[in-house]
Amino acid sequence: TPEMEAAGIELYKDYVLDQDTFEWAANLLEPGKNLQFSITMTSHRPWTYQPESENELFPESDDKIQNYFNAMRYVDNVLADYMEKLPSGTLLVLFGDHVSAQKYDGHELGVVPFLMFKKGQKLSFRTEAEKNEALSGELIRTDLIGVFFKLLRSYPDSTI
Repeated sequence: TPEMEAAGIELYKDYVLDQDTFEWAANLLEPGKNLQFSITMTSHRPWTYQPESENELFPESDDKIQNYFNAMRYVDNVLADYMEKLPSGTLLVLFGDHVSAQKYDGHELGVVPFLMFKKGQKLSFRTEAEKNEALSGELIRTDLIGVFFKLLRSYPDSTI
């Protein structure tokens, strides 16, 4: 955040907007290998870390569940913009650090999201055993470091 503030990126509610975070990250991409680790705020309570003008689903809501859905829609939009800027072959790993602890229509929204995306390619499984690993969807008690290590070792030109 200090580097982003020094570059003139303004804070919104004491935080950098996800849109600004992803634009910053996209501008840092260089030819060849890149490793980026970004933490965003929009997907955290009270789910109001995006400008009200970005609330597509429920424009004038004070309801926490509606705020949650507005926030997730905003994250989807800015993440889609970021993904468009990634070079072909880029591996994107996206995960949450905790559950939302919210319920909607009687269903728990308490799983940790996890997604692996390789731009320009469809991820596929090589063996029956690997089909049991979470490569996309919901992550519950999965050993992330083992999944990442195995995937990165098979990544072209990996130094792991």
